[in-house]
Amino acid sequence: MKRKLAYGALGALTALALSLGGCSDDDTGATCGDGVIEGSESCDGSNLGTETCETQGFAGGTLACDSACGLDTSGCFDANCGNNIAEGNEDCDRDDLGDADCTDLGFSGGTLACNADCTYDDSGCNDLCGNGTLDDAVEACDGDDFGAETCQTMGAFDGGTLTCSTDCQTIDTSACCTDECATDGETSCNGDLLETCELQANGCLGLTSYDCTGDGQVCDDSGAVAVCADACQSDCTEVGATRCANNDVETCTDNAGCLTWQVTETCTAGSEVCLTPGGQATCVTSGGGDSCVDAEVVSGSVSYSGSDFTSDYTDSNDWGANSGCGTANGADAVFQVWLDVGQTLHYAENGGLDAVLRVLDTCDATSTCLESNDYNEDQVFVPTTAGYYWVVIESYYASPGSTDYDISIEVLDDETDCGDGADNDMDGLTDCEDPNCFGDPTFCSTELDCSDGLDNDADGDTDCDDTDCAALPACITVDGLWQSFSASDPVDLADCTVAFTPSGASYQYTTTCGIGGLPIAAGTGTVDSTVLSLADSDSVEVALQGAWTIPFFGGSYGSIWVGSNGFVTFGAGDDYSDSSPSSLFAFPRIAGHDADLDPPSGGTITVDEFADYVVITFADVVRWSTTDTVSFQVVIHSSGDIEIHYGTFTYVSGGTVGLSNGGQLGTYPAETDFRPGQPGQGELVITEIMFNPSIGEPDGEWVEIYNAASFAIDLAGCTFQDNIPANAHTFGALVIPPGGYAVLTNNADPSANGGLTGTYAVGNAMQLSNGAGDIVTIICGGQTVAEVDFRGWSLGSNGTAIQLASVLLDETANDQQSSWCDATDTYGTASDNGTPGLANSNCGYVLLLSESFDTWIPSDWSVVDGADAGTTWGQCDGSGRTLNGATGTFACVDSDAAGSGASFDEELISPVMDLSSYSACGLTFLHYFNNYSTDQADVDASTDGGSTWTNLASYVADTANSEQVSLDISSLAGQSTVQIRFHYTSGWDFYWLIDDVSVICQ
Repeated sequence: MKRKLAYGALGALTALALSLGGCSDDDTGATCGDGVIEGSESCDGSNLGTETCETQGFAGGTLACDSACGLDTSGCFDANCGNNIAEGNEDCDRDDLGDADCTDLGFSGGTLACNADCTYDDSGCNDLCGNGTLDDAVEACDGDDFGAETCQTMGAFDGGTLTCSTDCQTIDTSACCTDECATDGETSCNGDLLETCELQANGCLGLTSYDCTGDGQVCDDSGAVAVCADACQSDCTEVGATRCANNDVETCTDNAGCLTWQVTETCTAGSEVCLTPGGQATCVTSGGGDSCVDAEVVSGSVSYSGSDFTSDYTDSNDWGANSGCGTANGADAVFQVWLDVGQTLHYAENGGLDAVLRVLDTCDATSTCLESNDYNEDQVFVPTTAGYYWVVIESYYASPGSTDYDISIEVLDDETDCGDGADNDMDGLTDCEDPNCFGDPTFCSTELDCSDGLDNDADGDTDCDDTDCAALPACITVDGLWQSFSASDPVDLADCTVAFTPSGASYQYTTTCGIGGLPIAAGTGTVDSTVLSLADSDSVEVALQGAWTIPFFGGSYGSIWVGSNGFVTFGAGDDYSDSSPSSLFAFPRIAGHDADLDPPSGGTITVDEFADYVVITFADVVRWSTTDTVSFQVVIHSSGDIEIHYGTFTYVSGGTVGLSNGGQLGTYPAETDFRPGQPGQGELVITEIMFNPSIGEPDGEWVEIYNAASFAIDLAGCTFQDNIPANAHTFGALVIPPGGYAVLTNNADPSANGGLTGTYAVGNAMQLSNGAGDIVTIICGGQTVAEVDFRGWSLGSNGTAIQLASVLLDETANDQQSSWCDATDTYGTASDNGTPGLANSNCGYVLLLSESFDTWIPSDWSVVDGADAGTTWGQCDGSGRTLNGATGTFACVDSDAAGSGASFDEELISPVMDLSSYSACGLTFLHYFNNYSTDQADVDASTDGGSTWTNLASYVADTANSEQVSLDISSLAGQSTVQIRFHYTSGWDFYWLIDDVSVICQ
């Protein structure tokens, strides 16, 4: 561009002034004319420095140096603005623009003009940069106009935005970008961040992230697209495991760490069924159900129905010849099913067809019927081992009256609903009783049954080890004192007081009789007195009014609950009318006379409170549905002492009395005899007889008796006699504790008895014959309870007593001379032989077997569970079945408890005994056989390991409860492998109880 500078008048005047004031030299020492500008010189000769006419303010011309070294501007000329000539320092002069236009000034175009002062007037020019249009000649860009340029053409960019510099000379690529991902809409996981490829505002593909954990989920990229999903919940637990589902074989497969079931095989519809034999699912070929080789395979639940069974199933097999199978004569349908242990098979025929239903272990002529049912055509079968089983539905008749049939077969796996009150798998266990439900968080998260031996809430602690059970009665050790009465053991406490005194954590008692009626008059309470109005089987709480509480078995109570049925409970009331031990021990209780009483029918119940004791009086309260009455009084002291005073009783054939802590853990304490009673047969044994003493007779004669009962006995009112009944003696009070001895003498004077102090003198009733022997008898209530007839025995020389072997102390064994021997120990001042009041010798007998069944199964014993599995010999404790005289627990087999449909063929077998070195042996046991119809109890012996059995005794009718049995098994002496078997066979009948089995040899 051409730009001209103006040379003004001021510059010309300055130059003139300088020239007029110039001189040849100055006082600075400068030499003018030497061509060197120095000192105050402006120039020197031709040396003008940088000065020109223009610098001196002129429009042009020739600048010179005068002789005084000053500038000479005479050759310069001044500009004349307005003369239409651009000169000097003028940009322009009127029309003379000096060849300039708008573009020379940086504009895009327009009309350039000249101002009056000879400067450019650019108001008519157009600005090029910023108009948004690219002028390729002078611009690189303008606004958004970049010509053909983009981010992609400007470098390795995938998109973005170009920007233009303000002077339109530079293109800016800082807003260009590259893609972070490949495909718009594609998703992926970055940990638990769900990332989506999306077109961003900058024009490139970028990742947009979403945190799945904010919704409690995880990022899952196992499928076609990544998504936020719930955390993996595996459907199965073991890769490769299989199962059947909708007749498909499904296999457990690992999908990105989550195990899921996937179909790997589809069984052919109509000809194959999916089963899981041995735990592995497989397709099994199924037939039409007409025979063993054509059995229809069943899986899950199926049903078959039709109007003509004999046409639909034409094959007929003679199953009656197979073991355990009932008789039928018609066509049969055969189904094959796989059952695992724990599964239940439910099969039924609900049509009009009269059918026999069977379950077989195999399907051929040698198969065994595990079940064969004619009358009940709706059955449940629970296998004991896993395997194939065959269900056979057979028409009872070859030509049935009704051929209409409706067969259903279902395999039930587990309890499906733990809170519906139904036995879903029909295994006899409902909801939380069923191990399938143990630990169910909704219904079975607490230990509900604290005495079943099972961990119901699946927390690792069973029954009373579980804190859920700690405070329940079932987990408190049973404690108490009690006695129950019956027609054979009537109430004997009338006119007696039973006083209970705290002893440690329990109580001890004393009984005093002849009290002369109830000692405290009803209605005389000094603090409070209330006559209770109780309904039948009712209970009411009575709060103590005084400032004292009742201590009872470690508890402390400020109130009592009085029950109309003859008892007081603590902590809660009880309106139950059952007087069994299980009822007594259900609550902390004082049972004055727990029976089914009915106060509305007669009698009064009064509560009297005194300063530190309370009295509960039952006066002539009527027993329900009778005219019998009871009268007693319970006195409870603040010290914990308790008395029960008994008045008159007309109801004497039942009821329970005593104390209970309400605990249910363990077996009940042994029954107490608060007033010792007379013995029954077998409960008193004559064990030693001195009929020929060395001193004078009958002085010195004596008879030893032994209490074989589990309770104290009182011989008051019983009689003793020898072979002369006229000399019989009636006993006064003579109490013998359980397992205790008493020595009966003729004379009470020890000096007359050869130094023997007897227990009780019977006088002249003791006159025993020496020669031919004698007979000794004890009679109670008109019944002979003990007797020994030793007439004709070759035992007992002068000064020697005869004694029953210490291992044969029962009323049956003492009838045999072989059970007795001569005494060898000495006693008294005369040194006669005998052990009066002490245990006898064993008389050469050896006890080879002694089993009380206090552990189960006893060591070396075995149980054979025959007929229907799961119901066989077990251990009982007296809470359900009672064996009188049993000590502790006993063996029991109970077909009644098993219910309808169960069959029994049960064996309880002793260990092997070596009798090879003995010549005589005996077997004794205590038992109670309760017969109903078809049940039978056999005692057998084997000498060949159980291959064959020889019957020793058989029972088909009720025995006494309990019966003491002694069997001579000397025929087995000399054998080295002897076993005893207790064999019980029945349908739905009653039971057999056994205790204290012994084998004794000599």
